[in-house]
Amino acid sequence: LEIIRVTSKRFPGGLAELVGHYNFWPAMWNRYCTTEIKKRPLRKWLNEQANGYDVLFGQRAEESYARSKMPEREGNLFRPILRWRKAEVLDYITQHGLKHNPVYAYVERANCCVCPLTKPSAIKEYSRRYPLEFQKWVEIEKATGKTWRADKSLLQAAQVEQGSLFDTQEYSGCLLDGLCDLGEG
Repeated sequence: LEIIRVTSKRFPGGLAELVGHYNFWPAMWNRYCTTEIKKRPLRKWLNEQANGYDVLFGQRAEESYARSKMPEREGNLFRPILRWRKAEVLDYITQHGLKHNPVYAYVERANCCVCPLTKPSAIKEYSRRYPLEFQKWVEIEKATGKTWRADKSLLQAAQVEQGSLFDTQEYSGCLLDGLCDLGEG
């Protein structure tokens, strides 16, 4: 099994660069991040490189209405767990001695860490677990003058006082494996 990570050449800085480019954060009504960071780069790679590859997606139908309408197979693209329930996925992981993604301890779906579609409770937990990473996103809000949601900043979502959150030096990196890449290092 070869794992190939496809990234955006147009926006190598990820979401941080996109917020600056579009001058607003993504929202339910405008998910430009999904298009620019996921769909467009993947479609380009599939069109240019995918011959001879089977492409596997870990999408599940119960995660969204749109996913519930997806086929399990489209050409060389497979969604092997599309019809699995969450419990079946977790059972499979346990039975085969695989490692659980630790973010599932506090979120239902492994979205980007500061996705505006994320529940504020997950933002709060992210800010607690990764205070230095979270601070970078707060600084992006300040630099752009745009808040995470139209009605709420990241600090409001995390329900914390700015001075108390970022005093720790404990930080082991984001567990989302760069999905919300800040474009650094």
